[in-house]
Amino acid sequence: MQTASQLPDFLVIGTVKSGTTSLYRYLKSHPEIYLSPIKEPRYFAFPDTRPVFVGPHRTLPVVWKIEDYHRLFEARTTEPVAGEMSPLYLYQQCSPGAIRKLIPDAKLIAILRDPAERAYSHFCHNRRDGHEPLADFAAALDAEEKRIAKGWWSKYHYRNHGYYARQLRRYLELFPRGQMLILVYDDMVADCPGFLKRICSFLGVDENHSFDTSERDNVTVGIPRTFILRRLLRSAGPAKRTIRGTVPLKMRSTLFHRFSKLLWAPKPEFRPGVRAQLVSEFKPDILELQKIIDRDLSRWLRC
Repeated sequence: MQTASQLPDFLVIGTVKSGTTSLYRYLKSHPEIYLSPIKEPRYFAFPDTRPVFVGPHRTLPVVWKIEDYHRLFEARTTEPVAGEMSPLYLYQQCSPGAIRKLIPDAKLIAILRDPAERAYSHFCHNRRDGHEPLADFAAALDAEEKRIAKGWWSKYHYRNHGYYARQLRRYLELFPRGQMLILVYDDMVADCPGFLKRICSFLGVDENHSFDTSERDNVTVGIPRTFILRRLLRSAGPAKRTIRGTVPLKMRSTLFHRFSKLLWAPKPEFRPGVRAQLVSEFKPDILELQKIIDRDLSRWLRC
């Protein structure tokens, strides 16, 4: 039988490509916060069900058995709060109900990003990792509904991930608004220390902890020019660990920018017309979202 310490007190529920990889590293350094050793368990996206997909990417790392989910929190000791980050929870329709059933008092954190930019970043990320067979963003958007109908997993749902008002409504029907912290990715980029302070305040932990935010994780700067190069850049081999451990950050940054033109091809173009079409599609949802979070999001409506 599980105990309270074997379940999280908070969940970062989304969205995809909103800085949660960096956020995981930052919060993991806080002595009053325990985070699951697996960054994205995704349990509440597929509770007690092993997901099956079609398409080029058929497997998805998921903790889908409740006993395995409990084990993620067994190592918690004196930390006042524990949590996990699975950005898929905001998108999956079953997640709010599954969370409500198991941990109804959990605090929920959502980080929202300009939906058009988020969709493009998501596409570039897949191209970078070799998961997206289409080289053109517009073509991938055109293929999205057919892919969904065939059973491709949400890694390829570029447009559909961006209807945040629709997704948040599902949570607000089941959870009090005060149990949710809804943030905007732009604030993380503009003032990361202030952004983290808001999260600490919401969680009830020390707001004055000094976070090292000098590096950001999982940023897509381009597309590897060859498959072999992509595998090398993604590997966590001894050479990469040695460089990270011995070369100063400022020098690593200089070397990275110096060689990036040789190692990386430019990201696929985000054509203005494609952005304009996405903004047009997202506009009603963005206008509703402004009311939900009481914030001006007109910047997201620019074309």
